[in-house]
Amino acid sequence: MSTQAIARKIARYAEGLGFTVEQHASGISESMYLTLWYAPALAQPLRIRISTHDLSATAIKKHGLADFEIGSHSARCSDMAECVRWLRAIAGRELPPKLAVSMQHEFHASRPNTLITLYHVCDQAAYTALQQRGYLNGDGRRAERWLRDMEWQPYQWMTEQMEQRLPPKPANAGKYPVWAWYTHGGKQPPDLRCGGIGTKGKRMVMLTIQLPSSEVLLSDYDEWHIVLNNGPCTDNEIEWEHWNALEKVWPAEQYNTAMRASWEKIFIPGRSVDPQWGGNPAARHNYIQACFWTLEKTMVKAERWFTAR
Repeated sequence: MSTQAIARKIARYAEGLGFTVEQHASGISESMYLTLWYAPALAQPLRIRISTHDLSATAIKKHGLADFEIGSHSARCSDMAECVRWLRAIAGRELPPKLAVSMQHEFHASRPNTLITLYHVCDQAAYTALQQRGYLNGDGRRAERWLRDMEWQPYQWMTEQMEQRLPPKPANAGKYPVWAWYTHGGKQPPDLRCGGIGTKGKRMVMLTIQLPSSEVLLSDYDEWHIVLNNGPCTDNEIEWEHWNALEKVWPAEQYNTAMRASWEKIFIPGRSVDPQWGGNPAARHNYIQACFWTLEKTMVKAERWFTAR
């Protein structure tokens, strides 16, 4: 299928959802652009860029189908089905997961009454505490067992980021955040047949919860491990080598302060990253975590028990 045919198909579907297609024109010879407007959800146009004439099944699987661009933020959808899901999400006043992290302050925080759906996994003890007490918070008991021997405090850093970026914490907030999945493996809800969701072999429950999106801080889960490992967050190999050189000549305190400032990139995954360094753009940011202060019992909309794999 040609880029023109793909663009026409996307435009027809978008118009059916209430988007206004303000522009339908080709740019350079290898690109086709759609500019769409959806007033209830977007403060600026959505631009869809289909960037190649090679739209064979093999090429789409390898490189993705099209880029969704909103202002300076962009993410690549993998195929037509994902493109349709993203348009539906935006029409429903949500953001596609791959755009949600980098746009959260422009899209979510500016709309405090917009709800966001998250997925929190816990064991029987935590579930019972939630039922009895009416809320869960991050008291730090589990984290501090292994944090005490670390020279840096990644959970404290995330807490400080939340204090800077979110409304004031409620009175029943804990020392650290509560964590949940926004998307896991690019899926909402997470596929509980996958490994790594909960403690292996243990009976767990996944709670589907909703809360105001302005009270949630989203970040890239894979890049969060850079924070856990106390390394620089880089976008290409040259940048990595630059940090290695600085570490050899800067005093430790100066280096650590600058290097840890790079961690804030985990909140803006829409930035440009060298594909040879960050992997296939269509597969990036499939794991997005959410941090918030308190899980109230009233936030729970559904529960599903499972044995973690």
